[in-house]
This record gives sequence, structure tokens and C-alpha cells, in this order.
Amino acid sequence: MFESFSERGMNQPNKKRWIFVAIVALAAASAAFFVFGPSKPEPLYQSRPVSFWIEQMGGRRVQGSFVPLPPNDETWKAFSRTNQDALPFLIATLKARQPLRDVLVARWRPILPRKIAAGLPLRDYPVEFAKASALFAISRMGPNAREAVPALINALTDKQTRIRHAAADALGKVGPAAMNALPALVVRSLKDADFQVRLAALDSSNRIAPDEQRFLSSLSVSLTDKHKAVRFRAAELLLAKNRESTALFLTLTGLLREPDARDRWHAIELLRKAGPEAAVVVPALIERLKDENNRVRGLAAIVLGEVGPAAHLAVPAMREALKDEFSNVREAAAETLKKIAPEERQ
Repeated sequence: MFESFSERGMNQPNKKRWIFVAIVALAAASAAFFVFGPSKPEPLYQSRPVSFWIEQMGGRRVQGSFVPLPPNDETWKAFSRTNQDALPFLIATLKARQPLRDVLVARWRPILPRKIAAGLPLRDYPVEFAKASALFAISRMGPNAREAVPALINALTDKQTRIRHAAADALGKVGPAAMNALPALVVRSLKDADFQVRLAALDSSNRIAPDEQRFLSSLSVSLTDKHKAVRFRAAELLLAKNRESTALFLTLTGLLREPDARDRWHAIELLRKAGPEAAVVVPALIERLKDENNRVRGLAAIVLGEVGPAAHLAVPAMREALKDEFSNVREAAAETLKKIAPEERQ
């Protein structure tokens, strides 16, 4: 309606009304900023506040998306410093928000007549890129960034995936000093919509509290994650902690049937770490002796041999493997037969 109205031209009273509404909205935004804005002054770098340096990052719009320009030396330094004095500045960057004026303009422009909307241009305020730079700097500070933990916890709920991922990773770099972040990582980040955030949450939780029961329980839940990379990582961590379970071996059995040969090979490698405990998956390993990939077949034969006599069910399939066209499979089968059926003489 507004578009067709503006195309025909608006009469003077309507035009004045829209201008008045826009001015009132922006005035309200300014008042809200002064009333509800931060009471503390922004940390400074080179006598300039965080907001100044965010604006200096600059950029341009390409097909509607903001693309940052390479920052100048001073701007780069502002967000990449890793000394202790820089921490308040970096924390303030993580708390930065799009200016209220810009938020309101973005909401009003689509419904305002074109001529009025043209007088309210959208500014480029690349707060996301500033946060990403600050997070990278904080992650490099390691345990020295413990004061940033509350801000990092808040960043776990950022709408941008890259920020949530970087925040989860940075918490892990802080290490045990970020213990207060464990509930957020376990309850929130391990359920994040993005699998890379979930992976970062697993690794960071393991760095922060590797033996904490809440984390160990979350590992069992991650064994059923919808993404194979998370299932693999959860299995690796459980095996490293010698916490074999039925759920673990069920997950690895499923990974043995992944379409990608590299995944099947990886799953067998993990079963190898379980040693004799892998006897519960002997039938699944026997299946892999007929895998289309010779490396997978060979490794399956090796692991069956390392399971020992408990893999006796594999003897018939292992005899067939002695006829395999690839020497690595034949050699592995011969060695394994000596271990699982010593009475065999090849």
C-alpha cells in the first residue's frame, strides 16, 4: 500500500505525519540509549572507545551482505591484543550491540515511504566481525582470560553461529578456570543447532572438567548425536577415559556401516583402542572383512586378531580372507588366524 501510495506522491499532511513519526521514533531511541545505556564508560584504546574502533573496521555491501574490508594496522591491533590490559576492551567488544538507532531504522525503513526511507540510510556497524576478532584474541590468552568467562558464557547464545563456536572454543582455552561455564556448555551448547558448536563444546568441556560427572553423562548423550563427527568425538573421549559401555559399542557398530570408507576405517581404529573389550562387536568386524575397501578389510582382520580367542567366530571368514586379491588383507588374515585359532597351520 505504501509503495503505490508513494509512487502517486503523498499529500503534504501525510508527508508531515510520516516525518513526525520517524523523528519521534529516533528521538525515543536516543532517549532510551541515554536512560538504559551502559552506565560505565567504554574501555579505551588510543584514547578511543570500543564503538569507535568497531566503526573503523569498515566494509561494503555485496548483494545485500556486509563484507568487511581489511582493517588498518591500528584497528587490527585494537582487537588482537593479548596482554592483560587489553582484556577489559575485548570483554566490552563481546558485549557490544548494534546501535539502537540502527536497529529502529532497519525496522522502520521497509514500511516508510521511499522518499523518507531514503533519508534514513543503514549504517555499516560490523559488530559481528569485531566480536570474532576479540574472541580469537581471548582464546590466545588462555587461563589469563578467566575474567572474560561471564562474557564468553553470554556469547554462547549469540545469533551468529561463528560467534557461538568461537566462544565455546575460547572457554576451553581458559581451561579449569572456566568451570562456571560447564553448565552452559553441557546443557546449551551440546544441543546447539550447529554440529561444529557441539564439537567445540565437547572439546572445551573436556579441557575444563574432564572427570566431572555432568560432562561424562553428556558424552553418553552425544553418542546418539545426529552428526557423525560428534558421535566419533564422543566415542574417542570415552575410550580415552576407559569408559566402555554398551552404548559406546552400539555407536561404533553403526559407524562401521557409514558410506564413506574413511569413516569405517576410523571406527575400526577406535575399536582397536578398546582391545579385548571389542569382543562384543566381533560380528560387525566380520562383516568388514567383505568391505569394498581393502584397507578397511585389512584393518578389520588386524583388530580381530588383537581381540584374541574371543574372536573365534571369525575363523571361517578369516580363511576366506586368505584368498583376498590384496596382499595386506591376506597377510593380516594369516597373522590373525594364529591368534584366534592357534591350532590352524597355514
